[in-house]
Parts: sequence; structure tokens; C-alpha cells
Amino acid sequence: MVDGETGFVVPSDDATALARAMRRLATDTDLRRIMGKAGRARALERFSIERMARAYEELYEQLLGAPTEQPSRLSSTTREDHAEGLHNGAKR
Repeated sequence: MVDGETGFVVPSDDATALARAMRRLATDTDLRRIMGKAGRARALERFSIERMARAYEELYEQLLGAPTEQPSRLSSTTREDHAEGLHNGAKR
């Protein structure tokens, strides 16, 4: 969440600040629409299926000791070669 862009950050012990932020959103249709769109765009950018899959793939490559110069998306042939190397006792 980006304060003032996708929502408002208020101190956890400040009910007045929370009420003020809620009132601002409740009375400003354009602000709600802008923040809503910005929040959705941020979520899609940071948590898309493609990005999450790529992050897991990079983690697996790192854990398996795949060379860092490999592209982040392995071809099916490379995946098979890599898996076969692990089965044949290749170093991790």
C-alpha cells in the first residue's frame, strides 16, 4: 500500500486520523476511484500469476544450483536436462 496513492496509512492508536481518512474516502468519489484503480494496478503488477511463477522458478533454480546466467524461464528441454542431471548425481 502506498500512502496517499492506493490508500491512507494512519497510526494504529489514532481513531481521529482513521475517521478523517474514512470520511475523506466516503465523501470523495473521484479519490475512491483513483485509489481503487491504483491499488488494483499495483496488486496485478506485484502479484500476477506470471510474476509469482517466475519468482518460484528463480527460487527453485537457486536452490537447485542452476547457473545464474540461464534465462529465468527454462525451456522444456532444459528442464528435462536439468532434472536428468540431478537424477544422475549431478552436483547441486
